[in-house]
Parts: sequence; C-alpha cells; structure tokens
Amino acid sequence: MSSIKDFLFKEKPLKLLLSLSEKPLNISQLARKTGTTYSHTLKMLNILYENDIIEVKKIGREKIISITKKGKKILEKLSDLLSSI
Repeated sequence: MSSIKDFLFKEKPLKLLLSLSEKPLNISQLARKTGTTYSHTLKMLNILYENDIIEVKKIGREKIISITKKGKKILEKLSDLLSSI
C-alpha cells in the first residue's frame, strides 16, 4: 500500500469510516456493517489507528472503535469530494 491517501479511497476503508461517523462500534459490528471478515477489518483498523484516524477504547473485554477529530475532518473532505463528482 503506497499511502494512507490511496487506502482511504478504497471502498471498505471508506465504509468503515462512514459507519464510525454514525456511532462508535466494536470490531465485529464493523465487520458485519462493511461485509468483511473480522481479520480484514482488524487490518484496516490498524492502518487507520496508526494514522490517528480512529481511537480504541477497551471496555471490559470489548474494544470500542470511534473516529477521532482528524478522522472526522478527513471524512468530511472525502464526503465533499464524492458529492461533487
């Protein structure tokens, strides 16, 4: 993968961000919403986490994923771009 920019323009990572813009979710919920396997979802989340686009909070045994301020700004710009096409 050449860059985070290329990654964000792919369908599944964009679906992850759109799902998280609605409300924080756990990994299994995200996998179901995006139609990907748990392991593929986890790989995508790791890339987003490494780039400070999402944050992870552990509540008991469950990891809750939410979008950061940086992630919200990116998603807003991506939404603007997609709506102008």
